[in-house]
Amino acid sequence: MKCKKCGGSLEKFSVDVEDSGLPSEGFECKKCGELFFDEKKSKAVVEDLKRTKLLKELPVLSIRQKIIKLSKNRLGFYFNKDLARCAKLKAGEPIEVRLLDKKTIMVEVK
Repeated sequence: MKCKKCGGSLEKFSVDVEDSGLPSEGFECKKCGELFFDEKKSKAVVEDLKRTKLLKELPVLSIRQKIIKLSKNRLGFYFNKDLARCAKLKAGEPIEVRLLDKKTIMVEVK
């Protein structure tokens, strides 16, 4: 690959981003020192940072529960009464469930 600024050759590098579990990759021009970052990897790092910030801002109330088996291969869980009270949840309210990663599910009351 060639530098978009001066046409010099590029050298690949990796950067660890603070508060993100993902490295970002880019290229540095050997001639002029210009830096170019991989757009796809950079977007993934930004999304990871947004998720990390969101998780840090969440309330501290944390309760361990078990997943229960429902009919026809469906799984579910109940909201603990204290959690439901603190979040002001009501039966029949619509919610949005998002899978943030393999171990993080976010539930948002709509």
